[in-house]
Amino acid sequence: MRRFVVVARDVSEVEEYLPVVSRCVSASIMLSHRLREDSDFLVVLEREKVEVFFNTAKLRNVRPDESSLRGVLVKALRRVKVGVERWHRVHSGVIVSRRGIEYYVSSFKRSYYCSTRGVDILTALRNVRGDVLVVLPLTSYSAAMLKLLSSLKASPIRCPLSSLWPDQVIVVINVILDRVMIR
Repeated sequence: MRRFVVVARDVSEVEEYLPVVSRCVSASIMLSHRLREDSDFLVVLEREKVEVFFNTAKLRNVRPDESSLRGVLVKALRRVKVGVERWHRVHSGVIVSRRGIEYYVSSFKRSYYCSTRGVDILTALRNVRGDVLVVLPLTSYSAAMLKLLSSLKASPIRCPLSSLWPDQVIVVINVILDRVMIR
């Protein structure tokens, strides 16, 4: 199982970068024109303390194009603005919740966060077998998020964050993991 987590400051940042977030969803959970069975995706909204979770096993009626995914994301963001007590299903396989990033990270023995420091991405992922979680910033991490990731025992991996968009980094990571898992 692969889980990709994109951390955003708040709803307004996700709205500003909606095309990028849509492509992140597609890059994380789609393989050409079908869903990856081994992957899911999460957007964390730090200020609101809310997550939007795309559970691939339960996801229905989505296409890999940006506009289809944008529609689902807009629906989820609308729900965030209205408010969520615990969790709310906004689409088949898409949940808006207040579980906390810890809930989604804790079940993974291998968790990494993309950084400008740390072990090279290829070296870190070369020998991965089994479940892996990767956290990426939409634009940048807050100090509190870095502290939380460290407390969750996530390891930093050096990703080309300054030259690639988060969706492109996800594609690179998926290519590496696909090659590693085939061996």
